[in-house]
Amino acid sequence: MQTDETFLQKELRSHALNPGFLKVGAFTPYCEALGPGIRSVLWVTGCNRRCPGCIKPEFLSFDVGSWHKTEEVASWILNSSATDGLTISGGEPFEQSSELAKLCNLVRKKDFDVFVYTGFRLEHLLRQSQYDKFLSSVNWIVDGEYAESLTQVNRYRGSTNQRLWFRTDEGHFVEYETEEKIDIQVAMTSGQIRLSGFPNRAFESKLRAALERRGLALRNADQEVFFP
Repeated sequence: MQTDETFLQKELRSHALNPGFLKVGAFTPYCEALGPGIRSVLWVTGCNRRCPGCIKPEFLSFDVGSWHKTEEVASWILNSSATDGLTISGGEPFEQSSELAKLCNLVRKKDFDVFVYTGFRLEHLLRQSQYDKFLSSVNWIVDGEYAESLTQVNRYRGSTNQRLWFRTDEGHFVEYETEEKIDIQVAMTSGQIRLSGFPNRAFESKLRAALERRGLALRNADQEVFFP
């Protein structure tokens, strides 16, 4: 399987960055499914990939989401109920790497570790100097495009082609293995059911059927927005 180019759009969409601001799709202050411990999770918007079965297709467009000052986003995290860290997903976080590096430095006040999901391979990111500050600010990275057909059974990853990396005290990334377990968090927010983690189609079908037996309908939201 090719990496980095498999699902890239033929013509990459350029997008405007807004210094001092982050384009945010959603935020949750408490999650146990996307990284070790209890974490805040930030979803940014905009991604030039079109991975079949994308977990968050509503955040692919650069036109969705809303701009928030980086300091404001940091305040959400610092005031959250999370105790162990921040997870950043998307969209594609490395589309906003400069501002996310600033965010990571701000939340260090809470001694958080930072966990990032990216469709890029780590080798590609390490060759691009514009990503250095963001990479030096993160502790964990899951890299590689999501492949719906490659079912994953290990924690924190969506498909078997993806890898989990841990940054050592010396600043080197080493591949990290986890146990065979799939974490899925089910939460209610703004009258909607929100699934965090990597629920596969079988899980969603069983959940949908169980809810329908109780007179509840499960549908995909056009856009998930749950800010403090």
